[in-house]
Amino acid sequence: VLFRSTTEDYIYEDALREYGVPYYNLGGKGFFRQEEIVDLCNGIKALSNVYDDISMVGMLRSPMFGLSDETIYWLLRQGEDCILDSLKNPIHYINGQEREKVLNAYSVLSILNLKVDLLSPHELIKELINLTNYKEVLLLKYGGMQKQANVNKFVEMSRYYTNLFTFA
Repeated sequence: VLFRSTTEDYIYEDALREYGVPYYNLGGKGFFRQEEIVDLCNGIKALSNVYDDISMVGMLRSPMFGLSDETIYWLLRQGEDCILDSLKNPIHYINGQEREKVLNAYSVLSILNLKVDLLSPHELIKELINLTNYKEVLLLKYGGMQKQANVNKFVEMSRYYTNLFTFA
């Protein structure tokens, strides 16, 4: 469906979603409010500042890592300076599947934490997406193709702005 203006395209998106009709929106307003874009922004903010607990919790709860609220609660109860440090401590109050997620999160975030000052923002975003299999996880969700397209657009935007502000 082509529109002259995307001002009220959310009405059509809601109707298509209600009837289970897959759609792909190339224009659309509210790009930076989409869940997958918020997840990536939280990821970049958390990697840039490991003491930003709000962004770190947002990233850990996202499909990148998928930690439960209960696990997040126990991580915060550890009393460490930052959540990244809490991830390496054993938590006896969570099940085995959640423990695996915590270990995976610690492994991925430790790798990225070492690279944060060596990579450009664009490269860091790509590395975060690749190490968490974020695109593949999004494909399993409703509207996965749209979500993946949004991630691709965000990555491309990050490449553009990284190149724009890189001085030789």
